[in-house]
Amino acid sequence: MDLYALDSEVVALETTLSFLDGTARLNNLLSLAWYLRQSQNDRSLMLLEDANALLAQITSAPSQIEERIQYQSRGDLIRGEIHWLHGELKQALKFSHQALQHFSALQNFTGVGDSYFLLSSIHRDLGEIEQRDHFLKVAIEQFHIAKDTTRFQIALARNLHNSAINDPAQTATLLNKHFSSEHHYHAAVRTWLDSARAIVANKIGELGESCHLHIRAHRAALETGQIRHAILTATNAGDSFATLGDLDAALEWDVAALALAREHQWPGSLAIALLQTGNALRLLGRYPEAKEKLLEALRIQEKIPDSRTYAHTLAYLGDLSIDLETPYEALRFFELAAERIQVHNEPVFISDCWRGQAIAYCRLGQAKLAHEKIQHALSIAREQKNLDEQIKCLRVYAEIANKHPGLLCSEETARQLSLAYLLEALALCENLKAGNIPATLLDEAATRRKQSIPTPKFKITILSQAFNGEGTILRRIDHESR
Repeated sequence: MDLYALDSEVVALETTLSFLDGTARLNNLLSLAWYLRQSQNDRSLMLLEDANALLAQITSAPSQIEERIQYQSRGDLIRGEIHWLHGELKQALKFSHQALQHFSALQNFTGVGDSYFLLSSIHRDLGEIEQRDHFLKVAIEQFHIAKDTTRFQIALARNLHNSAINDPAQTATLLNKHFSSEHHYHAAVRTWLDSARAIVANKIGELGESCHLHIRAHRAALETGQIRHAILTATNAGDSFATLGDLDAALEWDVAALALAREHQWPGSLAIALLQTGNALRLLGRYPEAKEKLLEALRIQEKIPDSRTYAHTLAYLGDLSIDLETPYEALRFFELAAERIQVHNEPVFISDCWRGQAIAYCRLGQAKLAHEKIQHALSIAREQKNLDEQIKCLRVYAEIANKHPGLLCSEETARQLSLAYLLEALALCENLKAGNIPATLLDEAATRRKQSIPTPKFKITILSQAFNGEGTILRRIDHESR
């Protein structure tokens, strides 16, 4: 029994079921229940009940006790995973540990690995990231001992998917080390492999490649019954399209993810689809719809308030509050988000929260606090080599200099400094592989250029810092100024 199966393999099992009896039928029932545990929760449980009834009939002899425990433990994992999907984490832990105990006693290394693989998922939703990573690494070890290559590759690719968010450079190195670009991997492996590569591409500014890989990962997840991951990859595609500036495509993918999430009604998946759809609507200026989706996402996550998705929802509500010109509310949301995300070890998201706080402080007239927050935010963005976050931080620096010129310098110098920050942001846009430059950034730079008449010395300094003497950006701004 594999960890996941192709749709064609599931259809083959369905076709032969009616022709089987005895142990062959039992194996078929349990395999179907296992493979349908995400795509068809209710049917999976019904098949499991049929399997249990048959199990009681054909494994009643004392000599068959180990065989019976193996079947029952696989059933515990099915129940545990379905409880996890529905946000019933205490029950999920109970069944997972029960299976782990029995598989360990029988030295079934594949079963032990599957138990740890599920425990990693549960602890992710509990917000316990160290345990998530620990259990996944143990699963990788157990699959290696069991000599199950496909399971080993799935778990390893999933581990790299997790690490890509925090350390894209190291993850890229490990991806190249462990996975050949020439090899054709099983679809169950490819979905996690492409997902990891897509996140790395997003973090280093290769946005078109990121979109392409997320879409590929989504299709492979659907093909192998990994519905929760299919929902996640669809929202990730939407996020990459939004960063690229194609908001219509972003909304299209987020709406597709939301439709799939509503079909299954799992709180974790539904919440992430709602928050990403809400963010896309916000970026399109559809604020009432955005607020509705984001507040619904919060309500749904009552069972999993420590998950990273909950923290992201709070941050997106902060972004919306900024757009609605309610900085007090924005500050509260960003502070709550930063507090909750600490345990998840996501430095770029911390930068995002501090940047949001800086904007709120700036618009509340607290320039010193705004400057402190944006200093920390930009420092993290640079450490992580995240171009998109650096660009956003530099735009906040420009806003602070423009709105609070007396903080660090004279009003005239502040206008020049504001332009310098925008020029640096534009220069970073040139480094993005997609070459995407937000129209609003060009408008801001054009406005600041009209307001600023820098001295020759200052002009030489800011231009050399911003784009190393190349005139591309300045010509573009001059065009916008006309």
